[in-house]
Parts: sequence; structure tokens; C-alpha cells
Amino acid sequence: WAMMVGLFLFDSADGIIKEVAKMEHIAVEDRMMLAIPADPGSTIQEFIDGTLPMYRQAVFPVAREKRLLGMLILREMRALPQGEWRKKKIADVMRPVIAEHFVEVGTSLGSAKELAVANGIGAVAVIDREGKLVGMIFAKP
Repeated sequence: WAMMVGLFLFDSADGIIKEVAKMEHIAVEDRMMLAIPADPGSTIQEFIDGTLPMYRQAVFPVAREKRLLGMLILREMRALPQGEWRKKKIADVMRPVIAEHFVEVGTSLGSAKELAVANGIGAVAVIDREGKLVGMIFAKP
């Protein structure tokens, strides 16, 4: 049994290594999802009513005129009392953008997914060479 378990573990590890190596040759722009940005001036209630019913994801980029300003994490937004949803703006509850929240076009998919896991939010925004938001990569599909 020990040999069979060892063989199984070796085969699984080999598959994971091959998958990661394959992701290093794929650029983020080849696999990114369309970015659905939240407007920093919208209220949480407007976002909940207008965006959430159509897009099921846990993280949204916050942008104005395609400039990434931050990340909106739903679990953090939901912690707010419902009575505040009509008063608070997205800008009040977003995480301000930091380097760990985005990658540039041309970055490998493997590197982007690693960053999405490491940053604690499970996603990274993709920006072009001019700094404009063009997509999103999620750590898990």
C-alpha cells in the first residue's frame, strides 16, 4: 500500500508541477476576465442593486475612467450594517490600491495567480501599459 500511495502522490505532484509550468507561458491577457468596475462615488446600495445581481464574484475593482483606485471585497462590505448601505460610498469601504492588487499586461498567468493568493483577496486587476484597467484574474476559476 505504501508504494501505491507514494506512486499516487508522485503522480499528483508531477501533474501540479506541469500545470504551473504551463501557466508560466500564458500571459494574463490571454485568460483574464472582463473587469466589472465599481464606481467609487456610488453608494453600497446602488452597487448591490445594480451590479451584484448580474455579476457573481467576491472581488470587484474600483475604478474611475479606467484608473484603478482600489478593490471592493464583498465579505468586508457585507460586514457593514444594512442601515449604512444607502449612506456609505464604495470609496468608503474599498481597499485602496497597492502594488499587490494588480499586474500589467504581459505578466505570466502563473505569477498573477500566485499574487492573487498572496494578497489575501483572491484576485488581481490587470492594467495596460498606460495604467488603465483592462481585466481581472482570479486565483480560483
